Amino acid sequence: ALWRDPDFRADYVALVDEVRRQDAGLMTIKAISRRNWPGVGAGEPLGEHRYGTWYEPLVDDERIRAAVSWVLAHAEVTGLATAGDIRLLRPIVAAERERMTPEQAESILDADPEYASPFAAMPAGL
Repeated sequence: ALWRDPDFRADYVALVDEVRRQDAGLMTIKAISRRNWPGVGAGEPLGEHRYGTWYEPLVDDERIRAAVSWVLAHAEVTGLATAGDIRLLRPIVAAERERMTPEQAESILDADPEYASPFAAMPAGL
């Protein structure tokens, strides 16, 4: 979701340049985040939710596959951190094995009107 923001994209490109200059690896986080939990605004307490993550994750296999495929299609990315809930590990691993094209992934993720960065308005205590 952040890739659509020109400022974020410019910062990402600068980071990639520096990672390459240092011959280092680049790992991403929150690859399967869908958005913040509904009803939790910036600075508000997180409360109880279905998954042990501070953000609402993507949970259906197709969207997880799309998100993982899109991230790992970028050659500069050397790995991704899995979600903080063990129930999401199996679909993340399966998604890596069954990747789709970045264009297919974008189409699937763009079809979700609620898909947004959880970093835009983070809950309290994070």
